[in-house]
Amino acid sequence: MGDTSRFYESVKNKYPKLKDGTRVHLWPKENIIIGPIYDEEDGYKKSIGNVDSLSWKQIVILAECDGKNTTDDIINILSNRYRNIHNMKEKVMEFFMFYENVYLTFEDDIQTLSSVFEITGNKSYITPLYFTIEIDGDNNTNDYFSEITSLLNCMYEKGCRFIEVIGEDILKNKSMREIFQYMLDHFDLIVVTKDSFTIDRSLIKELDNYRHKVIWKVYSKNDDTRIKLKEDIKITSLIKRGHTVVRGDREKAIKIEDMRFKDTKERFSKYGAEWSHLYISSDGSVKSYSFQKDKRVYLGNIFNNSVEEIFLEMQNKIDKLEIVYQ
Repeated sequence: MGDTSRFYESVKNKYPKLKDGTRVHLWPKENIIIGPIYDEEDGYKKSIGNVDSLSWKQIVILAECDGKNTTDDIINILSNRYRNIHNMKEKVMEFFMFYENVYLTFEDDIQTLSSVFEITGNKSYITPLYFTIEIDGDNNTNDYFSEITSLLNCMYEKGCRFIEVIGEDILKNKSMREIFQYMLDHFDLIVVTKDSFTIDRSLIKELDNYRHKVIWKVYSKNDDTRIKLKEDIKITSLIKRGHTVVRGDREKAIKIEDMRFKDTKERFSKYGAEWSHLYISSDGSVKSYSFQKDKRVYLGNIFNNSVEEIFLEMQNKIDKLEIVYQ
C-alpha cells in the first residue's frame, strides 16, 4: 500500500501514454499484449519486445492511457464507469507500477496526439502470431505473385506479424523481390531460411535499414571450399553490419534463444507462441504442429480455402484436442 501511495504521488498529475507500437492480440482464452523495445543507441525499434497476457479489466485501463488524461483523470473515469469495483485507485496504481516503461510512460505534459493500441486476432478462434511459408521460386506467373501478396496481406491484417519464409529465389527475380519488400515493410519479424547464402552486395546495403527485423537462418552443408568461403564472407559482412545470422539444420525449427531477444523466450513459450504454429507449403497446403502428438495436422489449402476457414478448422481441431500447443 505504501509503495502504491508513493508512486501515486509521483504520477498523479502526469499523463500516462502508451508506447508506440503496442499491440493487443486476442485469443479465445488469452489476451496477449506485445510491446516494442527501443534500442537507445541505434534509435530503432526491435521486432520482438515485451510479451504478456492481460485481463479485460487491464486492457480497459490501458485503453485510457492515451496521453490526454492525467493519472487522476483515469482513476476518476474508471471509478465512475465501474462503481461495483472497489479499491479502483489501488488496482490502477498496481497496474501502472508493474507496466511503467514496459507498455506505457508518464509524460509531464498533455500529448498532442492520442496514443492507442492496435487490436488484432479475435475471441472466436486462435489467430496464430507466427507462420512459416514456402515460396515457390520456379513459379513466375502473375497469378501466383498475386495470390501470395493477397495471402500475406490477409495474414498481416489478422495479426500474424512474425513470419518465416523458405525459398531460394526470394532475393533474385524482380517479382520475388517485391514480395520480400512487402514483408520487410509490413511484418515485425522475418526469418529467412536458406540452404545456401547467395546475396548481392548491393542488396546487403539495402537491407541495413531492416536489420532489426530480419533473421537469416542458413543451413548450408556445401562441401565446396570455394563456395563455402564466399558464403562465410557474406555472412560475416552481414553480422558486422548488425544483422542476425543463425546456422542450423533445415528440419530444426528456429528457437527464441537463437535470437538476440532472449528475455522474451519464457513468456512466448508460456502463451504457446512457437514457430511451427502454422506451416504453409509451396503447394498451398496448410498444417499446424501439435506438440503433444508430435505431428503436423492438415488444415486445408490456402489456394482453395480462405484464411478464416483455415483458422476455424484449426480452432475446431484444438477443441477436439487434435492439436495441442501447451
